[in-house]
Amino acid sequence: LMTLTPSNPKYWDEFYSEGEGRKTFEWFVVFEDVREMLIPHIPPNSSILHIGAGNSLFSEHLLADSQCPSSVHILNIDICQSAIEQMNELKLKGELSSSRPKSQQKKKSQQQQQQDKSTYEVMDATNTTYEDNSFDRILDKGTFDAFLSTGEQESGEDPDTIRLVKEMYRILRPGGEMLVFSMNAPFLVFPYFSSEEEDWEYTVTPFTKARTKNAFNSYFFYVIKKGKE
Repeated sequence: LMTLTPSNPKYWDEFYSEGEGRKTFEWFVVFEDVREMLIPHIPPNSSILHIGAGNSLFSEHLLADSQCPSSVHILNIDICQSAIEQMNELKLKGELSSSRPKSQQKKKSQQQQQQDKSTYEVMDATNTTYEDNSFDRILDKGTFDAFLSTGEQESGEDPDTIRLVKEMYRILRPGGEMLVFSMNAPFLVFPYFSSEEEDWEYTVTPFTKARTKNAFNSYFFYVIKKGKE
C-alpha cells in the first residue's frame, strides 16, 4: 500500500475528517509566534489570499489584531472540502469571532463585520478560478512545506510545486507579496522562485519559537515579491 504524504490531498481528507484536524488545528506556528514579522506586511485595503488554510484560526486572529488595518479582507482556500465546511459552519454559528481575546470582543453587529472580512472556499491552489492580478498578498503557513513532502529527495523540480508557484505569480498583483512561513531552508525554497519566466524578489528571516516543545524549532519567514512589470 502507498503511504500517503502531506503532498497528497487524500492525506488531508483523512486528517480533517478522522485525525487531529477534526477540531481547529494550527500547523507548526500560531499567529502570536509571527505577529511582529507579519503585521508590517499587511497594508490597508489589501486583498489577501490564504492558501492551504485548512481549519486554522490564523486569519481570524490576524483580523482581530488591533494593529491589522480594518479594511483588510482575507479569502481562505483549501483543497479539502471537509476543512472548509468546518470553518463555514463555525462562521454560520458566529463562533469564529469568539476566538478573539475578550478585551477585543465587540457587540454582535461588529462581530458580524469581523466575519465578513474573511471568507472560506474550496479551491485547488495550483489551479484557481481567480482572475490575473487579483490579490495584494498571498499568505502561506505550511502549504509550501506540504507540497515538498513527497517522501523523495527534493531537487527543485517538483511539478506540483512548480504549478503552485506559477499560479501564485499569475493571481498576485504586480508589486504584491507572498508571505510564507516554512520549516524549509532557503536552498530548498528559492529554486522555485528563480524561473526566468517570472520576476520574483525574495528575502528570508530565520526565527525560532522560544516556548515551543516541538523538536523542529527553526523556521523561516519568506517575503517573496512579484516584480512591478
